[in-house]
Parts: sequence; C-alpha cells; structure tokens
Amino acid sequence: MISLDVAKSHLRVDFDDEDNLIELYLKAAIEYAEGFIDRSIITSEEDRAHESDIVVNNAIKSAILLILGHLYANREEESIDRATSPLQLGAKSLLLPYRIKMGV
Repeated sequence: MISLDVAKSHLRVDFDDEDNLIELYLKAAIEYAEGFIDRSIITSEEDRAHESDIVVNNAIKSAILLILGHLYANREEESIDRATSPLQLGAKSLLLPYRIKMGV
C-alpha cells in the first residue's frame, strides 16, 4: 500500500543501508494504524474479507507515513540528550474518522 521508495522519500533517505529497518517500521506503522482504527486496511475492494475492512486512501496513507517518520526518528524509547514525545496528534487526527470504536 506504500512502497519502499515512497517511504524513503518521506523520510528523506537516499541510501539503501536501512531499507530493512524502514520496511520493518513501515509494517509496524500499518499495524499501529489498523489497531487504532480497529479495522484492517486493504489495498482494494477485492481484498475485502470483512465488512469493516477499509480501502486505503490518502488520509490513511499520510497517517501511516507520519507514524513511520515518528518510529524512524525516535529509535529509542527514552533518550538522555533529547526529549522524546508520544505519537503526535496529526496521525491520530487523520485516522480518527475511520475509527470504529471510540474507546480510550
């Protein structure tokens, strides 16, 4: 749903040394987005397995890229030399309209 080239462009990475890491973070970002909206994100209607599945759109792609950027920039849970922050509201704001359950 998001190619490695698009992910690297978003991260402004023009080398191949971290491709495996970026792919890992991209998969984690998709899983985070799916967990937040409590739905599977699919690439086309033909992939629909459940009524609640949602076809990826630009807002969802943008949210996944924001989450990817956060994971890439904050590789440690804590840092002594700089403050870390939880996932910013931008990604959650983009995903919120597609969320099924509005729990905590």
